[in-house]
Amino acid sequence: MNTLFADEIQVAKETAGSSIPFEGALTRVSALDWQQIGKQLDEQGSALLQGALPPEECDALAALYPEESIFSSRVVLGRHGFGRGEYKYFNYPSHRSLAAFVPRCIRGLLQ
Repeated sequence: MNTLFADEIQVAKETAGSSIPFEGALTRVSALDWQQIGKQLDEQGSALLQGALPPEECDALAALYPEESIFSSRVVLGRHGFGRGEYKYFNYPSHRSLAAFVPRCIRGLLQ
């Protein structure tokens, strides 16, 4: 673990693990305008899920990024000719708050 971020990682783990109420997350995702999201995906190839996570919950999840032990792999975009940046896959089972989003998002898109 990167000791430079040890305190932040511990706080983020505690915060992210408890700050995203399961039912609240499902309610927010269910309330999204899935017809509009589907239209944006068709037209642009991407869509913003506005309001799915409040800023403090986004910050808590983002603070987990330096903790390698909770991710299964890391993709560096430049290695594949896709510009700059990277992303990581959470270990399975994924973080409990994220695990709630994926099936609900898929259901929303299939409506």
